Amino acid sequence: MKIPVTKTLARYRKSDIPEEQGNPLVLALRARFEPKAIKKILSEEFQLQDITNLTASQREEMTEKIHQIRIATAEHNDLYCKIHRMMNKNYLIRNPTKPEVIEWSYDIADPLIDIADTQLNQQDIILPNTTTDAIFVSGFSGNGKSTMTERILFKFFPQIIEHHFKDFIEPQITYIKVDIPHDGSRGRFLENILLELDRVLKESSIGSQQYAKSVKKNARGDHQDLGKLEGVVIQALSRHYVGVFVIDELQNLLIARKDFRTTVLQLLDTFSNKLFVPTIKIGTPDSKELVSDKSIHLRRLGEPFFLSPLSHDEHAWERAMKALFSFQPVKKPIERNESIESLLKNFSAGVPDYLVKLWKQALIEAIRSGKERITQSIIKKVFKQQFPLLRAAINNIYHRKSGRYSDLITAQQYFDSGNQQNALKFLDKFSQATHLKGIAAEDVVKDIESALSSHDLTTAQQNKLEKIKAKLKQKAKETSGPQTIEHKL
Repeated sequence: MKIPVTKTLARYRKSDIPEEQGNPLVLALRARFEPKAIKKILSEEFQLQDITNLTASQREEMTEKIHQIRIATAEHNDLYCKIHRMMNKNYLIRNPTKPEVIEWSYDIADPLIDIADTQLNQQDIILPNTTTDAIFVSGFSGNGKSTMTERILFKFFPQIIEHHFKDFIEPQITYIKVDIPHDGSRGRFLENILLELDRVLKESSIGSQQYAKSVKKNARGDHQDLGKLEGVVIQALSRHYVGVFVIDELQNLLIARKDFRTTVLQLLDTFSNKLFVPTIKIGTPDSKELVSDKSIHLRRLGEPFFLSPLSHDEHAWERAMKALFSFQPVKKPIERNESIESLLKNFSAGVPDYLVKLWKQALIEAIRSGKERITQSIIKKVFKQQFPLLRAAINNIYHRKSGRYSDLITAQQYFDSGNQQNALKFLDKFSQATHLKGIAAEDVVKDIESALSSHDLTTAQQNKLEKIKAKLKQKAKETSGPQTIEHKL
């Protein structure tokens, strides 16, 4: 689901900072919010209505409302501040009223000039050393990487700012967000950027520029060669003053063809180094495998920013428990108690998505069973039924262990979304890299079989699944000292 487009007429704030004065792109940005205001804006609770006269099915339907709950943490405040600084730095460099910037913009837009030959003189621009040109937002699937990044952008940055600054009358696009395609294709990625720009510009004063359509060369929908396609993207990002470029689902490159992976990473480098468009890359922790461990290569991904589970923040966990226990559309709501809260923490590892889904499924089971009350046995039952691939992963996240378990989490989410092909690719990745042996590997095979019991696979997908299971069964025959099954319940 796309972020709704927001727009506003530019209101230029006053600034005593010399570098900001006379720069409409910077002055139109809101001044940075204070931490208390950030927490209030990003957090959201749901007030449960009177359920006395509601039927069981109506109350079950009401459980969907639980997904409206948002718990903001100190890390979300830090992420907002980093995004604000990145965008501000970008616009300090690209002041559209300066002759050298105007000249550079024309060079960028000229297809006859190689982008490698375009330079922007920055000698008069003083930039703070604390800023960065890229951030790599990581965390286990379900930890709110995408959700909170989108929420920060939507709540604090109007996507379109319409200008009326002397002779500068242009729409400014503060950000765009695009997912890495499932197959990691550079062509599809470039086309998706243009489609997103068209979608956003459609709401602006100049309307859609039909960029995606302009790169088609025939009625079948084939696009022009990748060089021309990349050129159109670069020109469009520059022309519309894109402040931050957000790339989500970075982990899809892990299962893409090597040449796709290489060319997409090179493309992202171009955006940062030549266009001065900072990037926010979002992906699972394993996404860092896209580059080598050398610091010079790790910088290609950006400054690491890991979003921790709620259970690692005492205040956030307390607010989460308060919100969940206040949301019980059952006839016999329970009071907060240590045993239930401990179970929720153990089974979700404090990961927001799992925590909310676990509570919701427990509510549904309580309603459908007629018990009308959440119990430990109900929580255990729905966890086994609903999250088979998460059992090994959750335990390791809870104990802050690293490893291949994020592949299982990612696979579970792809299965839940109906993308069996990518789910199997991540399972295959897990089966090749995991160090599990003996009984532990055998139990993961059972988890996989349980997860796929309700999914229809094609013959090719079924064959791939059998190969994955065979690899794990081979590991199950191996032993490495005593084997413990920490994920058994």
